[in-house]
Amino acid sequence: MALSREQHNRIMRVYQDRRIAHAAERDARLSELELHVPAYAELTAQQAALRMEEARLRLKKDMKAAETLSAKIRELELEKKRILSEKGYPDDYTELGYTCPLCRDTGYVNHEKCGCHKKLISEIIYRKEAGIPEAFSRDTFETFDIGVFDDTEPIESLRRKIGRSVTQRAYMTTVEQICRAYAEDFPEKGGNLLLCGQTGTGKTFLSSCIAAEVIGQCCQVLYVRAGDFFDRLARESFERSQGEGGSQTDAAFTCDLLILDDLGTERRTDFTLSKLFSLINDRLLHDRATIISTNLDGNQLTSAYGERLTSRLANYTVIPFYGKDLRLK
Repeated sequence: MALSREQHNRIMRVYQDRRIAHAAERDARLSELELHVPAYAELTAQQAALRMEEARLRLKKDMKAAETLSAKIRELELEKKRILSEKGYPDDYTELGYTCPLCRDTGYVNHEKCGCHKKLISEIIYRKEAGIPEAFSRDTFETFDIGVFDDTEPIESLRRKIGRSVTQRAYMTTVEQICRAYAEDFPEKGGNLLLCGQTGTGKTFLSSCIAAEVIGQCCQVLYVRAGDFFDRLARESFERSQGEGGSQTDAAFTCDLLILDDLGTERRTDFTLSKLFSLINDRLLHDRATIISTNLDGNQLTSAYGERLTSRLANYTVIPFYGKDLRLK
C-alpha cells in the first residue's frame, strides 16, 4: 500500500535528522583534533588550499600540474592517517558516519527503497498505526512459547473428530506453523483466517505474531476489537449525519490486513450486523486479507449473524483452538 505524502515526509524527516546528527558528530571530532592534534589540522588546511589550486588548474586545462597537486593531496591524506594512528585514533575518525552505510541515510539505493527505508515504514508508520494493544505489541513468533501448552492429556473433542489422540501442545505446534507460513507468505498469497476457540487459548497472541511479521514486510495492518470498533463506527456515522468530522475507520476497509478480534463480544444491532456484513463482503470483493477471532463456534456464528454473513466466512481458513484458558494457568 502506497504511503501518503504526510507519511513519506515523516520518513524523510527521520533520514534528515540522522544526517544532521552524524554531521554534528563529525564536526565535534574535527574540533577535538584541531584542539589536541594541531598537526592534523595544519595538514587539513594545506589540503584545502591545494584542492582550490587544483580546481583552478583544471579549469585552465593544465592537467599535468593538476595531477601533480592531486598526488600531493593524497600524500597529505596518508600523513594525516599516520598521525591519527600515532595518537591512538582510528583511521576513519574524521569520516562522516551513517546509520545505514548502504544508502548513506538517503533511504534509496539505485532509485529503489533501501532495506532500512522499509524497516522505518514498518516501525514508525504501520506499527504505530496498527492499533495493536500495548500488552500484545511485543508478541512475535520468536516469543511464542509452545511449552505453556499441556502435553499430558489428549484433546477429547479433537480425538472424537479425527480418531486419534493429540495433546494441546502437539496441536498448537501445527497451528503455529500454519500461522507462521501465512505471515511469511502474506505479500504474495494473503488469505483469510477464522480463529475459533475459548478465551485464553492463544488466538489473540498468534494474531499479534502474524501482525508483527506482516508489518515487518511493509504491509498495512489494522487491529481492532469488535466491540470498540462497532461502537466507533456508530459514533462516526452519527457525526457524519451531523456534518461533523470524517471517518477514522476507513482503514478497516482498505488496509492490507484487518484483524477483527473477539467477534461476538459487540452489541448486536441491525446497524452492527449491516456494517459487519459490509466490511467482510467488501474486503472479500477487493481481495483484502482478514483475520477474525471469536469465542463462537460455527453454529453459534450462524445463530448470531445469520447465514448471509456466515456464508461469506466459507472463504476463510478455519483454525479451531482447544484447551483451557492459559491466563488462568
